[in-house]
Amino acid sequence: MNDRDVLQRYYFPELQVRAVWARLYDTHQKLQSLARVPAALQPLLGHAACAASMMISGLKGVSRLSLQLQGMPDVRLLFAECTERGEIRGIIKAADHATSSGQWNGQGVLALNLEPHVGERYQGLVALDPAGLAQSFEHYFRNSEQLPTRILLASNDQQSTGLLLQKVASVGGASSAVDDDGWNRIEHLFETLQTQELLDCDSEQLMRRLFNQEVVQSIGVLGLRHHCSCSAERVALMLQSLGETEAMLATEPDGFTSIVCEFCNADYRFDRVDIAALFHSPIHNASTQTSERVQ
Repeated sequence: MNDRDVLQRYYFPELQVRAVWARLYDTHQKLQSLARVPAALQPLLGHAACAASMMISGLKGVSRLSLQLQGMPDVRLLFAECTERGEIRGIIKAADHATSSGQWNGQGVLALNLEPHVGERYQGLVALDPAGLAQSFEHYFRNSEQLPTRILLASNDQQSTGLLLQKVASVGGASSAVDDDGWNRIEHLFETLQTQELLDCDSEQLMRRLFNQEVVQSIGVLGLRHHCSCSAERVALMLQSLGETEAMLATEPDGFTSIVCEFCNADYRFDRVDIAALFHSPIHNASTQTSERVQ
């Protein structure tokens, strides 16, 4: 497991509070290298990726969670996704008139999408808070899920890091918490945490500094990594959906069709022979045998 990109889960058994800490190094730098936006907007992508990984960690039966923001004046699109295996991808696109400030002002619509193993996809709409992305999620959990939640997100040139604290529902609806004032105390301690401290400390250091008087259990570690789900097979299916005539018309004068993935910049190239094989050769898989994938 890559210990530079990792998610750590904790539980306060006497308080019925869970904590999730996530740090992205390699994934953060990969996402930033692919982003073509003003520097002031780049932290948003790392924050969203951290938030997606922390939120899916508390969900059972969910294979994929994504966050999508549209309508922010300086951001045309912000998308971050994490799978239950810790695979992360994301994209951010600046608006045509984006300023260099990239100031968050709480405008736009944020959708939270869940893809379960069984059943239909679920989408929740998150009201944006002028204070920031973390506060928007706090309000969502408190108002829509009735789960008191605190989130802090931080990033610099090297990394993105996040900490989530959440009061979990008691089993059977009855409270078994030993300390009824526990959440208030945990929340007060959380308020003392600064973004630089979040960036500087690893998870164990952070938990000791903040909660050294509490009973805390480590309940799991998940390795995180940048991974795009694009593939030549998916591109081939997309070309087939166009129909042979349209797919052939998409070829350039050099005889190739080039499809570039927006998430990872992989370039899938199909020539006319490959395209014809998609429609006329049941045994020839052009998407895996002769298409080119260029990073």
